[in-house]
Amino acid sequence: MSRTGHGRALAALVLIASLAPLGGAQTPLQGALPLADVELLQFDAVNVVALGKQDAEREAGGLPWRFALPRDLALSPADMGSWETLADGSLLWRLRIGARDAHSINLGFSEFWLPEGATLIVRAADGEHAIRPFTSADNEQHGQLWTPVLFETELVIELRLAAHQLDDYRLTLGRVGQGYRGFGQQTAYEDSYLSGSCNVDVVCPEGDDWQLEIGAVGAYTLNGSDTCTGVLLNDTTDSLTANFLTANHCGVSSSSDASIVIYWNYENSVCRPPFSGASGGSGDGPLTQFSSGSTHRASYSPSDVTLVELDDPVDPAWDLGYAGWTRSSSAPASAIAIHHPQVEEKRISFEFDPTSTTSYLQNGIPGDGTHVRITDWDVGTTEPGSSGSPLFDPEHRIIGQLHGGYASCSSQTSDWYGRFSVSWAGGGTPSTRLSDWLDPSGLDVMAVDSISLNTLCSDAGSVAFLAGSVSCEGDPIVRVVDCGLNLNDLAIEQVLISVSSSSEPGGESVTLTETSPASGRFEGVVDLSQSNGAGVLQVSGGDLVIATYIDADDGLGGGGVVLSDTAAVDCTAPSVIAVGSSGVTALVANVDVSANEPVTGVLHFGSSCASLNESVSSPDEGTALSFALGGLQDETSYYFSVEITDEAGNTTLEDNGGACFTFTTLPAQEYYTEEFLSDFDLAFSSLNFTPTPGPDGYSACTELIGALPVSSVGATVLSLSDDDSEQVSLTGGNSVLLYGVPYSSVWVGSNGYVTFGQSDTDYTESLSDHFDTPRVSALFDDLNPSTGGSVSTLQTAESLVITWFQVEQYSTGDQNTFQAELFFDGRLRLSWAALGSSDSVVGLSAGSGLQGDFLEENLSGLGDCGGMPSCQTDLGFGGPGTATLSMCGGDLSTGTTADLKLEGAAPNAAAYLFMSLTSTPTPIKGGVLVPIPVLDQFDHNTDGSGGILFAGVAGGGGPLSVIVQYVIVDASQPKGYAFSNALQIDFLP
Repeated sequence: MSRTGHGRALAALVLIASLAPLGGAQTPLQGALPLADVELLQFDAVNVVALGKQDAEREAGGLPWRFALPRDLALSPADMGSWETLADGSLLWRLRIGARDAHSINLGFSEFWLPEGATLIVRAADGEHAIRPFTSADNEQHGQLWTPVLFETELVIELRLAAHQLDDYRLTLGRVGQGYRGFGQQTAYEDSYLSGSCNVDVVCPEGDDWQLEIGAVGAYTLNGSDTCTGVLLNDTTDSLTANFLTANHCGVSSSSDASIVIYWNYENSVCRPPFSGASGGSGDGPLTQFSSGSTHRASYSPSDVTLVELDDPVDPAWDLGYAGWTRSSSAPASAIAIHHPQVEEKRISFEFDPTSTTSYLQNGIPGDGTHVRITDWDVGTTEPGSSGSPLFDPEHRIIGQLHGGYASCSSQTSDWYGRFSVSWAGGGTPSTRLSDWLDPSGLDVMAVDSISLNTLCSDAGSVAFLAGSVSCEGDPIVRVVDCGLNLNDLAIEQVLISVSSSSEPGGESVTLTETSPASGRFEGVVDLSQSNGAGVLQVSGGDLVIATYIDADDGLGGGGVVLSDTAAVDCTAPSVIAVGSSGVTALVANVDVSANEPVTGVLHFGSSCASLNESVSSPDEGTALSFALGGLQDETSYYFSVEITDEAGNTTLEDNGGACFTFTTLPAQEYYTEEFLSDFDLAFSSLNFTPTPGPDGYSACTELIGALPVSSVGATVLSLSDDDSEQVSLTGGNSVLLYGVPYSSVWVGSNGYVTFGQSDTDYTESLSDHFDTPRVSALFDDLNPSTGGSVSTLQTAESLVITWFQVEQYSTGDQNTFQAELFFDGRLRLSWAALGSSDSVVGLSAGSGLQGDFLEENLSGLGDCGGMPSCQTDLGFGGPGTATLSMCGGDLSTGTTADLKLEGAAPNAAAYLFMSLTSTPTPIKGGVLVPIPVLDQFDHNTDGSGGILFAGVAGGGGPLSVIVQYVIVDASQPKGYAFSNALQIDFLP
């Protein structure tokens, strides 16, 4: 993988300056300049072939769809650009930005603040396209500004200021996004990065019944380089707050939220027939309506959810929708997705079969309960770029957002959506759950419908309590909607209503305040109490509270129209009937609660009754509640209490008389797999797996080694290219076993694994890819034996041995030497010598997929096998003939001894072995020993049989390296002798 350096010194950046940059607040240049004389910041064309492989790795690893290469810098008008004084005395600063062969360019200003009257314009160099002027209205607390894309190879940035404002602005260009695909643009290395032809445009008849929801969905860019889809959400008070839902894996966080740019109504103008060339081609959707910047509100990775609030309200002229949602845990009988595949025009997809509740990328029901599975799409599909898009139930309510899957126009396979019902309570804190932001008034409703500004407001007024039942000491919210009361679009206005109850029929007056200018929606709180008092409405259990609003003009010819709504008063707390646990495994459990009336609930749990520090909310309202707990520790006792709340807001806490309820998780299954992320710690060690009965399948232990256990002398070298696999059949009626299943042949992959039953050439070292096929991953990484090293197989009397010798990592050239032994009795042994790669997946897979109870293994901590094998044989020691070197006996640590044996030398030829001991391991570069002082030298002759025995080599404790090299005196050699390669064996105490 190639990496692009960032900073002021960019290798790919060519600076073309016709004028020297002005510093600080120097006097601007007088007169206008032709655009050709304005300074140009020029970027070279990107390597689209290298980016293509990077993108495949990114997408397989669950990263968002990238459309542009980010170019980082820190450039202000004091550093570069051309200043001018215009005829009216105002100041103009300009800078040209160029990117060769770019499909688009976007800009990210890490510092942005303009004084009143100043403007920033970004336009095409040819003047045909421009982004709307940015002004002081775009100043935000985070101090950044990110622009939408322009489909150009050269842009011009124009900053206009009054003369006295020269020191009153902040502007630093922090990133240039050099686009190379997406937004309907063909690419030089892959023409499939347009959305697939099976997709259905939202303007097709299939979308007619989904107009509010279609208007809520937007495509967005993040950090100027990545893309996903998201959706505007309604909340429980219809507040039109610009809450935007997307997927957590798309990367929106508190450090990147300012960089989001959302494109609204990005849709094709006509319906392109599905499966037609037009549907698979470029569309004509506009990108002129956009929102820039947001504030991160919440994220929860188990259900892959993120919520942000946009910096500014959306423009009413765009007529956007605010999508409804439900936190019900029910799996609907069908589902609908609205999304932007490949960051193209908006599409709609339909699943007419029942959905199911599972773990991510798993089919088992219910799994850990975090995801909704779409079995396959009946109309349309999803693609990269669709991530974060909403999934709706038949009632037009969101039930999740797209996490990932395998669906495409060519693959009728599944997709998985993070469940909205799980995200509602999330991790139990405002920053990890949706409830605080979508139910700010604590109304605890189960579902809301889609709305838009146009659907909410007319001159015909209405009044309503937001809850149908209230408690005796509650504070119910009452709302009046009447656009006829909106007299000033720039001001927040008020309206007076009356409230009364059965206990206080004379009632009270309540002032309602407009939720935002020009919204025509007014809200206020009614204070209830069982005691009478000024400004408080007295109530008793069983009362009705009545809110009355008089509409002076209903827009239909009526005047003085009396409107009212009621809410019932309930003063009785609910009762818990029963509490129990079920479905307890190593990592998940369910808690079931029954009550005497419909309630919602919160489960508080922890490691002791005194520390119930975690909580989860019930996804449904009812008399029977179920709480799904995930991410638990195996073999651990958990304590919990439950708090239930009825519709009126009355609560009851049930904690088993103060002792709490409890359950204990089961032992976890051993999957013997570890994912290394720059922390590989298995070099010069072996893992031994022995078949055992039971769910684990194996017992395992580890041991230190000096070299690989089996020499490759006599092995067959496979002709493997990059991302390749070759079938190897066993002879003599032998077979190897994986999890008890016999195989008479295996497939050896260039990327460090052996697969069983089928070939695989995957180069993305992810856990999901490791577990999708029966596999032994010795070092699952993107390796390339065609550029260096070899892969060989050797069938011995007891095993099939596969050796990867100095195989290079793709593009880095780092060498890796390791081995897999598949014994005919079912045992397995994985061994590693010198390794250049630090990121990989190592372990065993039965091919049943990544399970919900998977726990990553610390393979180096499995336990000692009880010492080294009797002999360790060097691989590829080299030199004349087929000589090999073995070490037998001890491990050369803490004063033990070992014997070294040279075999395969010419009989009766004089041979000399040079050995050095050092406490500082010395690397070998390209097979040549880096010189070190010779501490010990041994000179021996052959024993006539080709073997030499060196006894009594003692170590001194601590880390130790043994470096050996031998020379054979042979008259047939040009100089009368020949040297072997150097061998270094490292030992740790």
